[in-house]
Amino acid sequence: MDLESILKVEESLGLFWNSKYELAQNLLENRTLRAKNPIAALIYAAIGTIKAIISEEEIEANEAFERLNFAEKSADALADQFSSTNSANKAIENSVLSNLSFGVPLIRKVMNILSKIILGTMCLFDSILKFRLQKYVTGVYTFRKSWKYFEECLPLLREVENELSADYKISNYLHLAYRTTATTATTATTTATTTTTTATTTTTTTTTTTTELPELTNDIIFRRLITHVCSSVNFGAGMFHYSIDLVPKHFKWIVEGIGFRADRELSMIELATSVNSGGAASPFAGFMLVFIHAFWEEEIEKAEQLLGRLQAENPEDYLFSYCAGYIHRSEGRLAQSTGCFERIMTCTFIPQFQNYAQAEIGLNKYLLFDYQGAIPCLEAYLQNSKVRGYRCFMHLLLGRCYDCLNDVDKAYAEWRKIKSQARKGYALDEYSKRQAKNLLEQRGQTEFDKTFMQGFALYETKRFNESFEKLNEAETLIQTDNDRPLLFYLRGACFQKLKQFDQAKAAFSQVLLCEKKITKVALFIIPFAYCCLGEIEMENATKLTDRQAQQKGYEDANKLFKKALNYKNYDFESWVSARIKRAQERAAATTSTSTSTTSTTSTTARK
Repeated sequence: MDLESILKVEESLGLFWNSKYELAQNLLENRTLRAKNPIAALIYAAIGTIKAIISEEEIEANEAFERLNFAEKSADALADQFSSTNSANKAIENSVLSNLSFGVPLIRKVMNILSKIILGTMCLFDSILKFRLQKYVTGVYTFRKSWKYFEECLPLLREVENELSADYKISNYLHLAYRTTATTATTATTTATTTTTTATTTTTTTTTTTTELPELTNDIIFRRLITHVCSSVNFGAGMFHYSIDLVPKHFKWIVEGIGFRADRELSMIELATSVNSGGAASPFAGFMLVFIHAFWEEEIEKAEQLLGRLQAENPEDYLFSYCAGYIHRSEGRLAQSTGCFERIMTCTFIPQFQNYAQAEIGLNKYLLFDYQGAIPCLEAYLQNSKVRGYRCFMHLLLGRCYDCLNDVDKAYAEWRKIKSQARKGYALDEYSKRQAKNLLEQRGQTEFDKTFMQGFALYETKRFNESFEKLNEAETLIQTDNDRPLLFYLRGACFQKLKQFDQAKAAFSQVLLCEKKITKVALFIIPFAYCCLGEIEMENATKLTDRQAQQKGYEDANKLFKKALNYKNYDFESWVSARIKRAQERAAATTSTSTSTTSTTSTTARK
């Protein structure tokens, strides 16, 4: 590794995490550069892989696989260079690793970890791309291979940390160093928040660089390298520990038996450590933590705080804008959500990214009952996107929009397209297919359907009181055996979100009384109702101070969960399993905290 290649890596990271993908790619195109510096080869491969995953085009996938293979060879060469003391001394001589205050054994250990990180990340990208292309067998193989590399890194990283001096501090100066060679500089200051649409941007052009940097010593460069190692190992380990923990309990013994390890608590520590280290993988770890807080733990405040920090550090990044768009929508802030997706429409390097953003804007308009405005967005997605994912659902929504505007012929045309395009095993496709079949058989949406779907849109965007009003209106329009239980279910769901548990339980109980009359298209609300009732019992039990009563509450909740899990082959079955797992984990965490507090209090009292 030489100084030029390291500075280009730092510059490319800044470009990459501000969505300047093409500029970052151009910076790293030189094969000699990528051969010298395997980190450069990995970033170049990451850009190609992300483009291939989003576009799902074969030509992009082939290009990504070629880049990943080159990164693998570059990492293997790095490992060979530091495989022995003699070869390491030769590699260190006349490089940025010479004249360090650190000994050769430590340098060898760090470079060994670095080569494993690159190989592990390469395998991870390879597996994700193969999963996207539905090559599941080879995808699982490389996924496991990736985990093994990161697993090997963990004890080595601990050894490095133990060997570093007590006053050692990781330097973040290097990510600014490439600017010292610039003759002009453009500084953009962006102020943005995740809760408002206000954004202020000021751009100033100067003829000289005013950033003051310390002398760029080899020690500083090596410390920055350790920063990247720390962030990458913790991200990789945290990602695997968390992902495997999501596997249902009755299958977990299988994945752990073939070498994976699940550890939710440890994963959160590892991901947070990666974020705080400020290395190459820190934004990836932050992105994952935001999604965990927002959509699994339902801790929106934590998610938005972290996302705000990530956006401040990387103000032009599209991935964070996409994430913010989802969070805004989930909180009912549809104007802000649309603003985030509109920003992504400027991403010309990955056209499919624009297509996805267009679909999200259309969905937001649909949720606001702006069917006329949603139609061109949904049509544009279907016309421009070559990706099969989302297509069936977009046809379903587009048909509903046309139907609400009384253009039934166009509505039927959209719904008829779904049957041939729906993929087996894809929840959203199968749901869309089932709904379209029902809508065609009943000759379009009834007035109840239209009003109920508006009530559901209001529920989805947390406008619960408005949803109640729509449901009261829908109650006067009931026609089929499915209508009443659907109405009761959505009322119960609104009451549950408002923590009005008695009213929620009464509504869900009414749903269960209608089970024998419900047709297959609405059967999903029965296991959903059992799941929601179990969640209520579980949440009520966690508030009890009497341990015996609390245990009884947990048992009652688990009985309801068991009933929910007995149902099979209904829409979004995995969603119910995930919610049950989350409720049980929260209860376990609450019980553990309560027991720990009680134990501490008792010990203090004895003292």
